[in-house]
Amino acid sequence: MEQQNIAAPTTASQQEPPKPRTQAERVIAKFGGPYKLSKAVAALGDPAKTLHPVSIYRWVYPKAKGGTGGLIPTASMPLVIEAARYDGIFLSVDDLDPRPK
Repeated sequence: MEQQNIAAPTTASQQEPPKPRTQAERVIAKFGGPYKLSKAVAALGDPAKTLHPVSIYRWVYPKAKGGTGGLIPTASMPLVIEAARYDGIFLSVDDLDPRPK
C-alpha cells in the first residue's frame, strides 16, 4: 500500500504576510486595471494628455527593470486624479501615499 504525502493545512499564522502594496498598485486596482485607467484618462478628452497602458504597467516595475518602483510619476498624477474624479472613483489619501502599505 502506497503512503500518500498529506500536508497539514496552513493557518493564517503560518502563511507569509501579504506583500506591501505600492501607490501604483493601489491606484491601478481602484480603476480596475491599467487598461481601464488608460481609458479613463483618454475619456477626459485632451488628446495631448493620454497614458498608454504599457506606461501604466511600468509604474509597478522595479526601477532596475525600467519602472518607477511603484510610484506614479508626478507628471501623471494630475491626470490620474482628474480621471478618478470624472469616473466617480474615490482616491483616499492612503491610496495616494507613496509609502508601501
